[in-house]
Amino acid sequence: MRTFEESMDLLGLDDETKALAAERVESKKNYKRPKGLEHWMIDVVVRAMGKGMPLQTTAGLIGVSRSTLEKWREKGHADGAEEIYVEFAMRLEQARAEANARGVVNLERLSAGGSVQAELELLKAQDPETWAPKASKIDVTVTPGKQFEQMSDEKLLLLQQIEEASPEVIAKMLSAGKEGA
Repeated sequence: MRTFEESMDLLGLDDETKALAAERVESKKNYKRPKGLEHWMIDVVVRAMGKGMPLQTTAGLIGVSRSTLEKWREKGHADGAEEIYVEFAMRLEQARAEANARGVVNLERLSAGGSVQAELELLKAQDPETWAPKASKIDVTVTPGKQFEQMSDEKLLLLQQIEEASPEVIAKMLSAGKEGA
């Protein structure tokens, strides 16, 4: 795991910005909230995001939470927002876009070299609706004191089909089941 200083060096920040970030992180240890967004914070966040660091890690570099960064970004999109928040939102989105573009270029290079995994990742990035794994949502109600029944994939698929079916189709399925019994 990198130290805070190593992370700051990786970003190529000037000494003044590094000192401000170190001071902010130290004050967070003493439970002091930031007074608000400052220009040096924007510089750190933009450089970190431009290097592809996740938002959570980036937030830690300036001693705030991920949700604070997200709130600041949202403030930048609000009508009549303060200029510093507008600048933050614009530069953050630009840094994310540049990091994503670099990632796609790297994936293209790797996939051209024959990496199947890189090719799949590139396809997911280019067309997530087609290539990214689909999330499954299953609502479960558990009654205290009752044993939870484990279901096979086939049973779960059948339940999903029943849930999505019209009442007429369900009636046909039920009548077909009675005839087969």
